[in-house]
Amino acid sequence: MSKKINNKRIEGKYVVMAAISCLSFNVELFAAPLHLVQAPVVNVSKPPAPNVIVSVDDSGSMNSGGKRDALSNALKETFKEENVPDGAIRLGWQSMNACPSIKNNSGCQDDNRIKVLDSGHRDSFYRWIDWINSYTSKGNKGTPSHGMLNQAGQYLSSDLNSNSPWAHIPGEKLNPVQACRRSYTIFLSDGEWNGSTSTAKNEDNTVITFPDNVKYDPKADQSRVYRGSDEKMLADLAFKYWANDLQPNIPNKVQPKMAVRTDEKGLTPYWNPRNDPATWQHLTMYAIGFGAGAATWRDAPLWGTDTWTGTDYDQILSGKLSWGKAVLPDQWHAAINSRGRFVPVLQPVDLVEAFKSILNEILSDNNKPVSSISLSATTTRTDSFMFSATYDPMTWSGSVSAQKIKAGDATVDTVNFPWGGKNTAEIMAAKPENWYLNRKIIGSQSDGSAIDWTWTNLDDIQKRLLNASDNLGESRIKYIRGDQSKEIGKTGGVFRQRESIHGDIVNSNIWYMSGNNYRTKTKSVDRPNMVYVGGNDGMLHAFNGADGQELLAYIPKGVVGHLPALTDPNYQNQHRYYVDGSPFTGDVFTHSKNFDGTDNTDSAKSYLAGFLGAGGRGYFLLDVTAPQNFSNARASDVLVMDKTIGASEVFDATDARAFVGHITSEPVTDQVDTRVSNQLVRMNDGRWALVMGNGYNSQNEQAALLIQFLEGSKELKVLKASSTEAIGNANGLAAPRLLDLNNDGAMDVAYAGDLHGNLWKFDLTSSNPAQWKTSFAGQPLFQARKSTTSGAVVRPITAAPAFAFHPDGGVILMAGTGRLLTESDRSSIDREYIFAVRDASSISIEITQDAKTSLGAVRIGEASSDRAAWGDLVELTTTAKGDSWNLSGDSIDYKNKKGWIVQLPVAGSRVVQNSQWVIGERFRVPFVLPAQGGGVLNEETCDPQYAASKHYLATVEIRTATQALPPKKCDAQGNCKEWTREPELTPVIKDPGGVPARLLGPDGSEHLLPDGEVKKIFDTNPLYPSWRPIQ
Repeated sequence: MSKKINNKRIEGKYVVMAAISCLSFNVELFAAPLHLVQAPVVNVSKPPAPNVIVSVDDSGSMNSGGKRDALSNALKETFKEENVPDGAIRLGWQSMNACPSIKNNSGCQDDNRIKVLDSGHRDSFYRWIDWINSYTSKGNKGTPSHGMLNQAGQYLSSDLNSNSPWAHIPGEKLNPVQACRRSYTIFLSDGEWNGSTSTAKNEDNTVITFPDNVKYDPKADQSRVYRGSDEKMLADLAFKYWANDLQPNIPNKVQPKMAVRTDEKGLTPYWNPRNDPATWQHLTMYAIGFGAGAATWRDAPLWGTDTWTGTDYDQILSGKLSWGKAVLPDQWHAAINSRGRFVPVLQPVDLVEAFKSILNEILSDNNKPVSSISLSATTTRTDSFMFSATYDPMTWSGSVSAQKIKAGDATVDTVNFPWGGKNTAEIMAAKPENWYLNRKIIGSQSDGSAIDWTWTNLDDIQKRLLNASDNLGESRIKYIRGDQSKEIGKTGGVFRQRESIHGDIVNSNIWYMSGNNYRTKTKSVDRPNMVYVGGNDGMLHAFNGADGQELLAYIPKGVVGHLPALTDPNYQNQHRYYVDGSPFTGDVFTHSKNFDGTDNTDSAKSYLAGFLGAGGRGYFLLDVTAPQNFSNARASDVLVMDKTIGASEVFDATDARAFVGHITSEPVTDQVDTRVSNQLVRMNDGRWALVMGNGYNSQNEQAALLIQFLEGSKELKVLKASSTEAIGNANGLAAPRLLDLNNDGAMDVAYAGDLHGNLWKFDLTSSNPAQWKTSFAGQPLFQARKSTTSGAVVRPITAAPAFAFHPDGGVILMAGTGRLLTESDRSSIDREYIFAVRDASSISIEITQDAKTSLGAVRIGEASSDRAAWGDLVELTTTAKGDSWNLSGDSIDYKNKKGWIVQLPVAGSRVVQNSQWVIGERFRVPFVLPAQGGGVLNEETCDPQYAASKHYLATVEIRTATQALPPKKCDAQGNCKEWTREPELTPVIKDPGGVPARLLGPDGSEHLLPDGEVKKIFDTNPLYPSWRPIQ
């Protein structure tokens, strides 16, 4: 016997979803395929091309040993267009004798002043190279090094006019002067200097104040490495033109070069000669000591292995040795004093490599976009800690940091910092040099087999991808693992120079998993609290929440083909995403019976689901039940499956993988305990599964619900939203909202929106997966499509819907419209909407007489009349109240209407994040006016145009579209206080400099805390990922 129960509200079944992290695409909707942009909108710009003055020795000694011809060949080879593209630098040149000044004269052939390096100026430079070679072959001149270096400094200090090296177009146009432009000289000499030294005073042994108001005291411990005991040295001139502002009338906007950001050998970063902290206009010298007479010497201090190493160098730092009167080490000293580098070249055949290494370093420094800030990417808060991720668009590095939450007043502790006050990047930087060899990094081969991620364990396909065109695959593997020995600036370095091995974190939200209090089934006394986040260094990172130590990194197979880009010296302007999706964890296999009816004797597991986001198609799952046992040797114990897809992989259109796209949605979580995933769930066939929208840019470009089973045959089941949708329709499904209608722990329906404005419903009630289907005979529940006199307007849905049960039956779904997917979306002024629509389909639940622990099967009765169109909704209006807005409060009669809809009051704003459940039927809907401008532009500038995003919250009752007021508050005398209705739509933060953390109070109300602000929140704050500016 059985009976049916018609559905009413099922208490406690509200679900809230974490905020969506959005991606940007740079083609219009309905163009196939979508082309995902690979960098966030930030206040960066293309830096101005640097000034480079080539200064060479044309003395008679250059005729010996083939040095003269080697110099000519090296200059021509180095400055070829394929090595230095047109416009990459602004070039000037000079020599010691034949061309002793930087101006147009007969001794320099053509015009040797600094100009943009284009084909014409390059031809002039090559003619001069030939001419100076001929001149040197006939002469027997001396080596007046001081005069040549002084001329470079004087030229850069000359009056500011259209002929100035600082002019926008030298010789043509002065303004706009770019105040962040760098200047260098590549200075080559083959031996001891001679000639006049009158231009040099004892500059590096004199107390001065730098232009940034930092005092230089040559007697201080920090400045020993610069101090020289003798005057009139080349190092004095180098110090002079570094330490003084060469253009006092130009603002000081040069970006510091900070290769080392921690103390090293007793030096703070500012005083470390590896770094260049100068923000003022100055000259940096790269010195080449060419030949035996300049590359080697016997007098102290003796050369080590590079500019900043060696026994004598260390003794200078400690004060046991000083720079003396020896002339040959003077070029080395000069390079240090100007924060440059000295390169000894003993053999002529090595000169080309020396010039190229210097020029590559200059170009690499200049590839870093101009920016003024490091940007917060995501913030997650628990009742004890707040975790924040940041990224720096200057260096494309990132980190995770932790702050304590005070137990008494729930404020952020700004005095006592966990993790020793360090972030994860600093913790990694403090590791021993060869730490990377034993770093716990696992991955998978092309077939998905788990491996310890080393060169020997990769398959042939992966090795070919990593070898790229230079056959440096094994070195590249070490680089990805953290080896910095092959970076530009190191001996023989060819890879991109990194300030940190920790990659940037942009769109991946931090996920926190508690060790002992997560779920009863999987808690363990020795399981640590964990912080999981994806990075654009190609890895999913697992950090110990107690100390910030990395316990594991996972490299998905789908990103391997793109890893060589990370080592490219030009990567700064070619940033891309890798593991940029947001991970989440959930407990699985917690039921007493297996899907086939047998007893479940296995212990419950904690699984992590990870996604590439804009970095690639697909997903992966890891077993994170026992992170304390992570090990390279036990990779197969951790990897459950890797279903990420390489960029070149193509499948048959009927293959399930052809529906898998870039999954960019944030996790859907339980509304009460936001640590619990609502996507790692049990289905009605008894099996556990990961349920997802298929995302964007799948091979088929159709909208589909993906169900990845975790037991049995572990197949991927695809439910196409529409059986009639054409392949290549530039569509994809956003994250689904899953509902368990009968409280039996299995998901019965899913609701999700797509790029074409459809809100789909999926019926998952059957115990047979073959019966699962799109509801309403393959038609959407609702389409955000409005007919106008100029044609139909369709608004996309990219955020998961919120829901509540309607008291008269059915479910109310609320969502917003809008997208942030294409480049043009960022500046779009299209009007978007928030809407709520009732799914009035009947729901019945069968209950057998012997049922004790759960209700029986769900049955859904649907009719075409249950679907809704735009005209079935009540259109509300907004009224401005200061900088906020009130809703019109129209009555919603559900006997005649099926919901409500309201246009957002801010042109260009849109809903791209999930609604936040507050209490009862009250929700808050975030909407955003996205950041605009920024980006790496084609036009050089030090002042990028950038408008930060603006955020708003709409507070509404999901069913009535009103803001419910509390009951009247009355005193003992019967005097009652009427509550004032506050605006329903309000700005949250205008032009935020940081990322607001989203917090839930004990009463269910939500509050926002900008980064760094100290204020009382509430006594209890469950973990909640932040919502944030679009990246």
